[in-house]
Amino acid sequence: NTYNWSFGDGGTSTIANPVHFYATNGTYYAKLVTTNFCGTDSSTQTVVVTNASINESSFLKNFNIYPNPTNHSVNITLTSATSTNASILIYDLLGNAIYNENIIINTSEYNHKVDVSTFGKGIYFITLKSNNTTISKKLIVY
Repeated sequence: NTYNWSFGDGGTSTIANPVHFYATNGTYYAKLVTTNFCGTDSSTQTVVVTNASINESSFLKNFNIYPNPTNHSVNITLTSATSTNASILIYDLLGNAIYNENIIINTSEYNHKVDVSTFGKGIYFITLKSNNTTISKKLIVY
């Protein structure tokens, strides 16, 4: 099977389940063309992006991860102006959520350690979600 994605913003991929981040707000037409022994098929979906920019000014600031790259654990730090519930998610390059933890941020400076020693070598995305804010950082595990 072959997969050819076009995300409508110049981005492309040839993997089955890619993760794509849009840099700006707008309407995009994501197209997938698949080919196998039966032939070729395609599908186009409309994607409306309304909050592409990272809005850290609302309550989350200084979201950092270290050490990066790492092979054992990663520290997540941030500051928050208010107490809030949040989720830490880690995605692999195929878009699979391989880590998900709900947290409560109730201090102005928040620190959290995640063990990544069982992750395979590769590139991951650490995503912090709270209310209407989503922030992602790339993590390299070696």
